[in-house]
Amino acid sequence: MMPSSNYRTRNAGLTLVELLVSLGMSLLVVAAASSFFLGSSRSRATQDDAGQLQDNARFATEMITKSIQQAGYQNYVAGTAGAANRREVAAASDGEPDIRGYNNTAAGTSTNNGAHDTLANRINNSDSLVVRYQGSGTPADGSMIDCLGRSQAAPTTPGDRSFSIFEVRQTTGSAEPELRCKYFNISTGSFSVEPIVRGVETLQFLYGVDTNGDSLVDRWMNAAEVSPTGSTTVLADWSRVRSVRVGMVLRSPNRVAVTTGTGTATQVLSPLGAKFSQNVNDTLTVNPSDGRLRKVVTFTVNLRTEL
Repeated sequence: MMPSSNYRTRNAGLTLVELLVSLGMSLLVVAAASSFFLGSSRSRATQDDAGQLQDNARFATEMITKSIQQAGYQNYVAGTAGAANRREVAAASDGEPDIRGYNNTAAGTSTNNGAHDTLANRINNSDSLVVRYQGSGTPADGSMIDCLGRSQAAPTTPGDRSFSIFEVRQTTGSAEPELRCKYFNISTGSFSVEPIVRGVETLQFLYGVDTNGDSLVDRWMNAAEVSPTGSTTVLADWSRVRSVRVGMVLRSPNRVAVTTGTGTATQVLSPLGAKFSQNVNDTLTVNPSDGRLRKVVTFTVNLRTEL
């Protein structure tokens, strides 16, 4: 008995049109799934970069704050002849103040902490800051640290100082700009430099100065105003500083999956705050179309010791 025509039709399989429709639907499902997974991957990458940016900002803030608060600290050893161990009668042996800033500079490459240059690899008119203090404890008790976080021991002579020097440099045009720490290397007897936070595009400082001797900030000045060129009273000039205002712009290491603008549109950032910016050197012009996340960090640190 021959099978009916209806039976043959039911077992004939898919037509070419049905096959093409199925294939098209499958491709749509695959494309949607790929888009979802790609979006999730980009979202995770963006979150990772945002987290790293936040961590970098927090670390830089904590390290700079700690260093500034240590400025002018003097170690006093109980039970010794007081006058020989007091900061008031034992100024730093090189005659430099315990905090001193420089406008639009990098920290130089010499072994002298006071030698600064204004050209080599500096970036975006960034300032530099030299902080000096005495360590504590023999051996070091951990209460005083340098800008690398290393504990500093009490001085062997009253005029000795430890150093934390901050600068921003970009070693090459394609390298990430970095916040760097210059410190005194005991093993070599000279100064060395290490990067501590990458992605810092600019670093700016203003100084709260006591102009009338009441220990309160009366005026905010940049480094050149605190100690004008040719000043013969550098120690006295910087001894009037009571607070330091710090401004930074940090960027993420990678492009991120967010809409950041197109073309050549630029944005002007004021790391010190719009009301504190004195001129164009205090600001940073960026192009959001580079796809980087950016974070403006501004904070003020009060000195614990009158210099």
